[in-house]
Amino acid sequence: MILIVGSGGNGQTYFMKELKKSFLINRVDDLDYIKHMATPLNKRNKKYNYLIKNNKITKCIFLYNDPFDSICSHFRRKWQWQQLLKLGNSNRLNKNHVRSIHTFFNLVDKIGKDLYSIEYQFNNWYKEAYEQKYINFPVYFLNFSKIDKKELSIFLNCKEDNINIKINKKRSDKYKDIRNTWPNVDEIYKKLYEKINNKSLEHNKKIMNSLKIKNKTNHGNSISNINYKKTVISI
Repeated sequence: MILIVGSGGNGQTYFMKELKKSFLINRVDDLDYIKHMATPLNKRNKKYNYLIKNNKITKCIFLYNDPFDSICSHFRRKWQWQQLLKLGNSNRLNKNHVRSIHTFFNLVDKIGKDLYSIEYQFNNWYKEAYEQKYINFPVYFLNFSKIDKKELSIFLNCKEDNINIKINKKRSDKYKDIRNTWPNVDEIYKKLYEKINNKSLEHNKKIMNSLKIKNKTNHGNSISNINYKKTVISI
């Protein structure tokens, strides 16, 4: 099973729907409460812990994108509070803090850092991806705006043709007016995006080198038990 997690609002649902055509993944509708999990050390989620203890998860993709756009997307869909709770609400905000995008960004502007737990979620998964204290599968950090299909296909151990994902490399101007209203906030999230991206590239490089070594050792056989949907029984 391929685990796909992320902050949402970044093309994650679309990505999951496409990957689901070829792979067994966690639920796209998030009824298993895994899709946006704040930490891989979540021992309260019974379904997730069943998968962990029974070695059902073979690999994980942590999907990210421009955090400014992601946050705006959650507010546009009017589920900003529910999503904040899923991401951990590490700054102990209340509903009034996120009653509107401008109320929230005004708070971010004053404090000068991410308050939507985007960084908190990333740091949790990034740390455990290295330490492997609880999980026992590799994690690949994927920038949805800059998908390297060749590299992703190597990680998933499939042909590039199996990855039928349309990539929009241009930065969205959907929230241009909001960016112009909150330039300091936009800059805060640009720096966070750059930080996440740089750390992800560094981590992925090590993961890919490891996979290439294992591929050679196994003479081109599967580097792990990747489960194609057509050959696996869903649990």
